[in-house]
Amino acid sequence: MVAIPQFLAGAMENWGLVLYSEVAMIYDEEVNTPSRKEVVATIVSHELGHMWFGNLVTMDWWNHIWLNEGFATFNEYVGADFVEPTWQMWDQFLISAMDSAFTADSRSTTSKPLIREAGWNLLEMFDTITYSKGGSIVRQLASFLSDDVISRGINDYLTIHSYNNVVTDDLWNALTAADLGHRNTNVKMVMDTWTLQAGHPVVTVNRTDADNAVATQRYFMMDPHDFYDAKYDHMGYTWYVPLTLTHGGNPDFVDFSLQWLNANSTANLDLSNVDANDWILVNVNKLAFYRVNYDDENWKRLSEQLKDNHEVINPSSRASIMDDAFKISQPGHTDHVNALRLTEYMDKEVEYVAWDIVIGNIDFTHNALLRTAEFGLFELYWRTQITPLYETLGWDFLLGDHLDYFQRINAIDTACLYGNDDCVQQSLAQYRSWMETGNNTIRDEVRSTVYCTSIKHGDVEEWEFAYNKAIERFAPVTEANRLRSAMGCTEKAWLLERYLEDDNFAISGTLSDIRDKSSTGYSVAWEFTMENFDKLGLSYNTVWDFQTIMNTDYDLKQLTAFSVNHHDMAEDDARDYYEAVETVEKNIVWMNRNKQSIKEWLLEVTSTMKHSVPTDGERHVPKPDSSGLYIQYDGLIQDGHINGKRVPLTSEAMLQLVHEH
Repeated sequence: MVAIPQFLAGAMENWGLVLYSEVAMIYDEEVNTPSRKEVVATIVSHELGHMWFGNLVTMDWWNHIWLNEGFATFNEYVGADFVEPTWQMWDQFLISAMDSAFTADSRSTTSKPLIREAGWNLLEMFDTITYSKGGSIVRQLASFLSDDVISRGINDYLTIHSYNNVVTDDLWNALTAADLGHRNTNVKMVMDTWTLQAGHPVVTVNRTDADNAVATQRYFMMDPHDFYDAKYDHMGYTWYVPLTLTHGGNPDFVDFSLQWLNANSTANLDLSNVDANDWILVNVNKLAFYRVNYDDENWKRLSEQLKDNHEVINPSSRASIMDDAFKISQPGHTDHVNALRLTEYMDKEVEYVAWDIVIGNIDFTHNALLRTAEFGLFELYWRTQITPLYETLGWDFLLGDHLDYFQRINAIDTACLYGNDDCVQQSLAQYRSWMETGNNTIRDEVRSTVYCTSIKHGDVEEWEFAYNKAIERFAPVTEANRLRSAMGCTEKAWLLERYLEDDNFAISGTLSDIRDKSSTGYSVAWEFTMENFDKLGLSYNTVWDFQTIMNTDYDLKQLTAFSVNHHDMAEDDARDYYEAVETVEKNIVWMNRNKQSIKEWLLEVTSTMKHSVPTDGERHVPKPDSSGLYIQYDGLIQDGHINGKRVPLTSEAMLQLVHEH
């Protein structure tokens, strides 16, 4: 194994002489972070896996490249877990390989079969589907084949085909032969549905009576307007799904039952040994590559179990329950409040996998509620939920084990985002020390959070300092980008206007820096874009980029009005406009379905929580923006989200308030 200062490929599994870029092979505990250590461990495991999968046995042609990369991805976790079992690599599989695979596989623009025609650009074969979905499909074999069968089958596959070329059927044949006399699985029949067609299903489990439940499947897309690719519909977009099940009466996450949901069919689940009031859980440990939905009653029972004693359900399964609920609620398979209820126990959660999954999912809810009256309660809820973990871990990165390092970063990021007072004060102290001494001692892992928090809760001086650092001639690109992004965190509208009008920065980047940070930022960015679109020659994408956060009828009217004023846009821009309209309409439907139930839930769960506003020193009344409008909140409004702050509003934002209230 040889490390090279600069190696474009990152690493290459040449047989007998594996090459790595230095960052992929060399780890120095005195200099490098635990993150670097984990990267080195997994990349080395990946490349060594290729000694068998790729070198000893090689795919027949590039359309079967997943046999190389899928197995090597899987081997990353085998190797790292063997060397460092305390890293909980199989839990981390859910938040790295499987999560990225689900993301790519639930959108028509990136979803494709594992086995597909290799075009002239072979680099296109080396994508998330090949690596991450490939690794997930290998892991899925563990959900219906025993460890012994998998071991013998793969050993036979490698032995029979050593120094030769293979197609995917050669693997299926070896595993089918190994399972004879055990479960007698027709592995090819099952796995063809997972390798020859794109996508994956959401399995819905509805309890029909005390002793029975019915499981059905449906192609899963994150966007309900998305479409199936007819090029791969020869198998009907249905799958042979391994249904593993456990329940509240005997919550076993090691020895659990298995039955099949066949393609083009439904499955009846026998619950005669399950109490009528027990919860059921399908896809135990998230071994198989599909989402799960339940009836509302079962979602309720799962949330109650987590509140009563979350440790009854193991970390990977409780993380998966929440991940599925959040994801399937976006296109409307279940109400979003079902996902939120599952998080009510999170103030007691200490496991990294569960927190990382939840933090990754609440961004969607955060953006949906950002400009609503409910956002303040949403902030209060997550400030309360994250505080115990934040107080336990603190800011000392020298304390704790490997996973505490990652957990601490998540805790600081989330606590500061939702206004934990100690987190705000720690950020301000570190940032102001840099301002006073000129020596930046803020850890690299939390610089973005500290910068943003300090500028949001600080004053003009904090913003000015970031501005001056960002425009320094020899400022490192990464650092300058952090500072620019943080400058968009201020909620002072006049500072945001100044930022937008500054010629030192590209306007498209500045709009991106401020648009999604706050309701004030959105309003200032939108009004600036409308007023200056023609004058500055902005691209249409600058307007369409607002679509993900637009979710009111008023937003749609504004978008439509813009298109009327620019009816002569090019065909490609018009196509993007109609896609943006579809997105906004989808967002409106989601809000109409979910906003009221989320509001009622937030009022209920926050009724005993303590309202507090971070103390950031002397209060300064911000200047009104160019419209001269501002609004004064003298205390917490029940449905409001601005606690005792005098907040300037753009005229667009005032119209938004008038329209909604």
